[in-house]
Amino acid sequence: MCATPAVKPRRWAASRWRHSASREPFPPAMTPLRFGIVGAGRWARTVHVPWLRAIADAQLVAVASRSAENRQALIAAHGAPLREYASADALYADPEVDAVIIATPNDSHAALAAAGLRAGKHVFCEKPLGFTLADCDAVARAQAATGATLAVDYELRCSDVAQRMSESIRLGRIGAPRMIGCFLLRDWGRIGGWRGDPARSGGLFLELGSHYFDLMALLAARPATQVYVSG
Repeated sequence: MCATPAVKPRRWAASRWRHSASREPFPPAMTPLRFGIVGAGRWARTVHVPWLRAIADAQLVAVASRSAENRQALIAAHGAPLREYASADALYADPEVDAVIIATPNDSHAALAAAGLRAGKHVFCEKPLGFTLADCDAVARAQAATGATLAVDYELRCSDVAQRMSESIRLGRIGAPRMIGCFLLRDWGRIGGWRGDPARSGGLFLELGSHYFDLMALLAARPATQVYVSG
């Protein structure tokens, strides 16, 4: 999968975001990687489940959610039975789960990612990984202690346009960037839910802004020396 891994993935070599469901499935590996999904909301059902179906060497085997209704909705979207758990810890204890996808509200990401790593699972976590550097450092320590793969789902860097922009800069087709700016114009969408609560989402700066910081890091290919933010 294309993301921002802490350790280079051994078996997640293909980018799920550079393929579409209409293209050929990813070629199978010797042994499929068995996934569990933590969180069974709309994003898990409409994004992660279809992509797992499109990857030949990935097998969705379990789901964890406190909502039985959401678990059943995800199983229906998957179209095949899954082992159900009412908590992430119960799923992490399943020896037949190799890797977990964390698709829960943002305020739970860091704790769930660290717990999954400590349980010996590879972790693919929705962004942001945490709300503070301390949160992220704790997850990084858990990863270092186990050696499991940790990746954060910054999928925009894997888009064709971002990859072509990065390649053009890297190959010298255009001059070296000296300043990178980001302007985001969009409607509010549906008001309500956890995304409308800054305590749970981290606010717009983390919920969406982290995507564009990642894109800027990709294009600059070096740490920022000055940052200016307004608004």
